[in-house]
Amino acid sequence: MSTNVLTRPSRLPVQLLFKCVAGALLLLMLVFIGVQWNDPDGLLWAVIYGLPAVLMLIVVMRPGLLGTQVGRIGLACILIGLLVATILAWPEQPAFWTRDVWWEEETAREGMGLMVALVVSVLALPVALRQTRKLR
Repeated sequence: MSTNVLTRPSRLPVQLLFKCVAGALLLLMLVFIGVQWNDPDGLLWAVIYGLPAVLMLIVVMRPGLLGTQVGRIGLACILIGLLVATILAWPEQPAFWTRDVWWEEETAREGMGLMVALVVSVLALPVALRQTRKLR
């Protein structure tokens, strides 16, 4: 008995789309790392943006790695670390997302940078969960 394509859509297009998004986010994180060259604490920010970049590289190249115990622990550590850092560096300025504020305030830019790193890293979570289910 054959499966009707209309009743059971393939997951391949969704997985391919997700990998394309992860690849684009990887490139974005690499650009973020690149613009840190003239920042006094650029090495710190290169590491902060490097963590989600590595996660997106794993999502694109070796998603099964996120399903292993080491992969899950690593992902959890990155997510918890970025979450704590984001909470601690949350911008205190009102309307910090407006250009007038973040253009002038370094702390607003840093807080938003941590938010971006956290959101990109969270996108590895569904891949880790799906890979974990495949291993069981």
